[in-house]
Amino acid sequence: MALTSQKDLIKLAILTVLSLIIIFLIDVNRYIFIGLFALNFLIVGLTSATIVYSKLSFKQIIRKPIQIVIFGILFTVIDTLFTIQFLNVTQKNLLIVFGIINLVLIFISISHRLTKNKDTENIPNEESPKEKLSIQKIKNYIKNNDTEEKNEKSYKGLIYVIVILSIVTLTSIIIKPFNIIPIWEALSLPFILFIPGYLILNYIRIGENEFRSLERIGISIFISLIISSIIGFIQAQIVGSLQMSIISIILVLLTLIICVPLYIMRIKKTSKPNIYTNINVYRLLLVITIIGVIAVIGTGIYITTGEISQNNENITLSIGNLSNSSGNDGYYNFNPDEELNLELNLTNNENKNMNYKIIIKVSNQTSNKTLLEENKILKSKKSEIIPFNITMTPGKKYIQFIVYNKYNKPIKVKHLLINVNETYNYDTNYNYE
Repeated sequence: MALTSQKDLIKLAILTVLSLIIIFLIDVNRYIFIGLFALNFLIVGLTSATIVYSKLSFKQIIRKPIQIVIFGILFTVIDTLFTIQFLNVTQKNLLIVFGIINLVLIFISISHRLTKNKDTENIPNEESPKEKLSIQKIKNYIKNNDTEEKNEKSYKGLIYVIVILSIVTLTSIIIKPFNIIPIWEALSLPFILFIPGYLILNYIRIGENEFRSLERIGISIFISLIISSIIGFIQAQIVGSLQMSIISIILVLLTLIICVPLYIMRIKKTSKPNIYTNINVYRLLLVITIIGVIAVIGTGIYITTGEISQNNENITLSIGNLSNSSGNDGYYNFNPDEELNLELNLTNNENKNMNYKIIIKVSNQTSNKTLLEENKILKSKKSEIIPFNITMTPGKKYIQFIVYNKYNKPIKVKHLLINVNETYNYDTNYNYE
């Protein structure tokens, strides 16, 4: 069995680290970006292929260009989706995320080869029956310690924990008042990063000795990220934007409806002593589930007692410093050249940090213009005052104050009707006509 040399993987790791150093030391222009992106594309394709085709040498893997390109495209999509969702989309951020993905994959591949090499070294020769017998005794001792009762308790407990965590996560996303505080963002992480891949891998390779624990966890993360990226890509194509709440709901339902039943079916068809179990995975998910249950119940109690408003006013928008009163027709009357110093007061009641875009438009009988476009990052329960000055010009005007969310959808609109009686021209700060 010709495994990929660890030296080749270390060379890929050095190239990745050098590319990261270049990114941090110099300004990334278009040409540098193309070169570094192509390098990372090649590295991620080669590294992924060494994990999937673990029995092939590096030279044999190089002869699989189609597979390398497919893996490169797949992780390019993952890189882009992750950067869009969690970071500002810049050339530098895209390359940094790509480099981190490469280093993680290289670590998994090297770990896989280390364990394979150890297995090869421990295989006794045909001429050493004593050594062969001692190894067999050790294996029997390990199997005797991992009793059938302990295994059954571990994998049954894992199923119960995943089902409960799924229900708790769906509750924190969908049901009021439990979804007022966005704790689902933390609860959904195991489904985005680990659980679906872990169940699918255990369905395909349930045998205890087929993978070591570290390899199984790494491959589970790999599969889960692929599933999450595919769901995100499909959603982006259909809706035009990424909504992590929708992606999380789909992943949880996928786990409940498909992954868990498949895992249970495979368990029933497999001899119980041979079923892979990892007590540390079970304990970790159990702790997350307990914390999640407490957090969701606590959120419901906290909000029901009136500590946090449950009204539908996720944001409030008010116009200040408007001293005049409107007439019966709804118009505010002003004189030509009069300075109107407004204060737009924006408050975030969404119980999480938000990125808003504020646009102020003015229209009259002949024109429709944008006077102000400004982005604001507003922390939960915080307010921002946006000053806005207008010099009055003759005629009737319709001013709109619009707040957009991060998906570029309008979520709050205020209107102001203005009438300036005189018809002669004045100098203005803004050219409305």
